[in-house]
Amino acid sequence: MADSGGGFITGFLFGGIVGAAFGLLLAPKPGQETRNELRNQSDIIRSKMEDIGTAARDRLAPAVDEIKDKIGPKIDEVISNRRQSSGRSEDAIELDDDFEEEFGLPKP
Repeated sequence: MADSGGGFITGFLFGGIVGAAFGLLLAPKPGQETRNELRNQSDIIRSKMEDIGTAARDRLAPAVDEIKDKIGPKIDEVISNRRQSSGRSEDAIELDDDFEEEFGLPKP
């Protein structure tokens, strides 16, 4: 089963952010004080989101590299086969609608 912990954490953080913003906006404080608190909270949230993005990038990098290693030779093979069968240069080859089917990718 797929790991859905990342989706839960993202939803939890987003809910916390929205709740904190509404709480600050509805609190009986002067406008300047509320704006300062929102600014401080946004800085904290931005920092946390950058940390989450960095952690996700570090966690996904090996998988992305593995996919590149698996797909790269297949792409080269397809291009080579098309060049040989059509007599066109590699620069002249345009990927057509069959590209997605050849690699089992969903069509956009």
